[in-house]
Amino acid sequence: MRRISDMNRREFISSTGATLLGTAIGSERLFGEEAKLAAGSGISWHRHEGSKLFDRVAFNGQPLLNPEEGVGLFDGWAQIVEDGQLGAQTVLDCRKPKGKCGLVQLSLAHGLRRSTGNSKEDLLEASLTMQNRSERPCEVLVGFLTGARPWRNISDQQVYVPLSAAGLRDPDDDKRKRLKDCRQAVGTDGFLCHYLEPQASDPGSTTTRAALLAPVVDLLANGAPCRVALFGNSVEPGFFQALQGASSRAWRMGRRVRLKPGETQVVKAFLLLHEGDATEAWRVFRQFGHREDYPAIAWPRDVRVHYFDFLSSREVNGPRGGGYDLDLEHLITAMIACSGTSFTVNPQSVTRLRSATSPGCRVLGFTSRSGRCRWTWPAKSGLPWA
Repeated sequence: MRRISDMNRREFISSTGATLLGTAIGSERLFGEEAKLAAGSGISWHRHEGSKLFDRVAFNGQPLLNPEEGVGLFDGWAQIVEDGQLGAQTVLDCRKPKGKCGLVQLSLAHGLRRSTGNSKEDLLEASLTMQNRSERPCEVLVGFLTGARPWRNISDQQVYVPLSAAGLRDPDDDKRKRLKDCRQAVGTDGFLCHYLEPQASDPGSTTTRAALLAPVVDLLANGAPCRVALFGNSVEPGFFQALQGASSRAWRMGRRVRLKPGETQVVKAFLLLHEGDATEAWRVFRQFGHREDYPAIAWPRDVRVHYFDFLSSREVNGPRGGGYDLDLEHLITAMIACSGTSFTVNPQSVTRLRSATSPGCRVLGFTSRSGRCRWTWPAKSGLPWA
């Protein structure tokens, strides 16, 4: 049975439905306040004296921004889209927080937030305000750039993304070459992934090798003191691409925005520093980047599901296990161990799993060639492996 230490995709999807955007714990730092080192956090943010935008950050004294990249901490960018063609790119940074892209007025702002209830300010929010000053509608490709990375050695950069399972069934010679594993190395050819329909966010892409279940990327490196996560809004399409800066491996994220005459819109994105695994990035995303229009349904919270991945491609000792037949022994062992029941089932003789309920108790049974084994537990206690 495959154990996913860094992410459980189904657990992540199911838990997003109970989170509301804007229920952030803690408060946002006011624009004009000076950032200070939070006690015990190890994170130090630095503001540009002129624009008051954040231009540097260090974690436990180690700078996470390499000036040689030529990319700021969290810059904004925009390009006019006209007749399917992209115009010149306008970049806003700490030295130039305001500007124009064609007849669209742009303004960039930063704010610090706390992802948890303590005093640690580990989340940088960037807001890009766009106003169409023309008398006709227009379309703009907008987004954010960052040169921040968890480790100075760019050759060791990796990314962990919540991939869709669509590519798992592709044969090895499939021309689309869709990614199958969530953890990927970021090589010299960069990295590109999309959330929702690719062309809704990226005019240059009709398909994608990496379709995301959520707009979150988690950057990591072996031996790094922390991770750097980027995420956007769950209801808007978007793309993430590592192909920027001097190394061609700095990151940008963006999407297409249509503006009516005189209309103003604000696009937001978040940069998180954390010491956990990818689940920490998705926890913060659910808190700040996701919104539910209706209250969460209560009864699914009482349901526990044991997920066993036997549909993945078979590969001996591979990252997704060896398939149902080879991994059934591990499934049974895990279920028995988690239930606290002491008896043995011969995995070679098991042909089918059976579950049932009866008044006052629940029964899980194994139908085997040699007979039937089962155990019971109180109905109110939940599933034995939960």
